[in-house]
Amino acid sequence: MLALAVLGLLAVASPADTAVRVPGTTLRFGLADTVMSARGFTAAGPGQRRGRCRFFGLTSDATLTFESGQLARAEFAVSSASTYEVAYVHDQLTAMGYRRSCENSTPRME
Repeated sequence: MLALAVLGLLAVASPADTAVRVPGTTLRFGLADTVMSARGFTAAGPGQRRGRCRFFGLTSDATLTFESGQLARAEFAVSSASTYEVAYVHDQLTAMGYRRSCENSTPRME
């Protein structure tokens, strides 16, 4: 399973229609919660919505997090992605300046 998270760290308050795009999607950071509701994303908890959307051309399950009613974080889970598709997404994100990081530094025991 391919799972990626994209954070929007905006230093100043953004207007509802900001130019900061969520990579690989038609979404934009700063979009209002009501706009995402109209696009078919359903409430999944306080300040969160879930729904299906395209992520670099792949169908994904998206979890969107809102702060002050505006899109601030987007997470995408893609199941059954081929090795080629995973490499494509990685290459596209690398070309955009994103770098891989490890959130958990504890080694896994197998």
